[in-house]
Amino acid sequence: MSVDPEDDHRCLVENERSLELCGYYYGNLSWMDASTLLRHCQVGTFLVRDSAHHGYLYALSVQTRKGPTSIRIDYSGGKFKMDSLNYLSHQMPRFDCVTDLIDFYVQLPKFMCSSGAVWQDGVPVQIYRPLYKAVRSLQHLCRVAVARGIADTRVVADPATPAQVLNRTLERDSRYSGLPGIIKDYLRMYPYTQ
Repeated sequence: MSVDPEDDHRCLVENERSLELCGYYYGNLSWMDASTLLRHCQVGTFLVRDSAHHGYLYALSVQTRKGPTSIRIDYSGGKFKMDSLNYLSHQMPRFDCVTDLIDFYVQLPKFMCSSGAVWQDGVPVQIYRPLYKAVRSLQHLCRVAVARGIADTRVVADPATPAQVLNRTLERDSRYSGLPGIIKDYLRMYPYTQ
């Protein structure tokens, strides 16, 4: 699938912006350092980092029942997806940005859906909670709490992105109609649950 270079650039810039806001993006962290950070964390704790492999931009490092592991995040055709075996690649869900991908996999157990599940070395990789680089601001935590509340009301079969769900809710739900525009804009800057 061919992507216009301007669209590709815009997608990558937007992705970088959302990763910088998320707090669980560690940038140029090695897989060994990621494993050290995750080693004593609960199963499902994760972080995103730059991939050391030249064919991938990012990797998801996560604590599993067997210990820390990393999964590359593939970027092609203007979309991100978890790396997988070639015969499964076409089945993997694709996302506009890494934070959309993360939100999907965090929400997956709530929807009790097995499509798009990721396995690494015979162990299901489930992500529940980010390992933040630093304490998040109260403003950001409130924004995430609102996004989480909105996401919890999402219909299982709803294919909308977190940004679409948040926008739709802010515009149509009477509980949010009285919010000042500046607060709605702040919520829209980061519509994710983590």
